[in-house]
Amino acid sequence: MVEGLARAEAAVADCLDAAVWALPEHDLVAALDAAHRLAQRLAAVQLALVREVDGRGTHQGASSTAVWSRDRLRLDGSTARRLVNVAGALDAGAPGVRAALANGDITVEQARVIGETVQTRASRRYHRRVDCALSRSPPWRTRSARACG
Repeated sequence: MVEGLARAEAAVADCLDAAVWALPEHDLVAALDAAHRLAQRLAAVQLALVREVDGRGTHQGASSTAVWSRDRLRLDGSTARRLVNVAGALDAGAPGVRAALANGDITVEQARVIGETVQTRASRRYHRRVDCALSRSPPWRTRSARACG
C-alpha cells in the first residue's frame, strides 16, 4: 500500500507541474472530473486507514484516535473527530456506500450523510420494534414480537 501511495503522490506531483492554462476546455473539464474522482477515492483509502488505526488502538499514547489524528495530521479537533466518526460509520455501514466512495461516485460528505441517515433510521426502527414488542407481550413470547417487524 505504501508503494502504491508513493506512486500516486508522484503522479500528483507531475500534474502540479503541468501547464493547466494550456489545456483545451474539454481536457480542462475532464482533468477536473478526474481530480475530483481521485480525491474521493483517496479519501476512501484514508478513511479505511483511520478505521484500522482506531480498531487497533494505534494512537501511540494519545487519549483517542481523534486526538492522535489531530496531532499527527495537523487537523483541528472537530475535523479529526469527524474523520474518525466517518471512518467508523463507513466500516459499519452498507458496503455499497463504501464502494461508491471508493469508485469516486459520491463524496465523503455524501457518504457521511448517508451513513448518519441509515444509522438514525435503523436506530428508530429498532426502538419502534422494541417498544412494540414490549407493549404486546412478555419477552418470552417471540411470536408477537415478530409481528412488530
